[in-house]
Amino acid sequence: MWGWAQSNTAYNISSTAMAQAPLTGTSATQTPGALLAGTCNTFTISVPGATTAQTATVSAIGGVTLGATVEVTANVTSAGTVTVNECGLVGVTPAAAAFRAVVQ
Repeated sequence: MWGWAQSNTAYNISSTAMAQAPLTGTSATQTPGALLAGTCNTFTISVPGATTAQTATVSAIGGVTLGATVEVTANVTSAGTVTVNECGLVGVTPAAAAFRAVVQ
């Protein structure tokens, strides 16, 4: 009769070796109005579990395109909080948009 050999081997897997799913959070709709060149609309997004040792990215959601005259950056500034800067590269009025932060 065919069968499988039984093994009692224990395996230890480090949690740092396992890939973790990215953490995400979504903002309310931002309506910054007119931004002068070099000025920013700054707001925060709650991302539970995020730490300052991690990297954050952010993008507008809902099909909104901000265009080449708006730069959006994100950083984890404290535990569970991503700070977003939506800045005008020239004088511009960005479209109203909600944003999603992704932290890894």
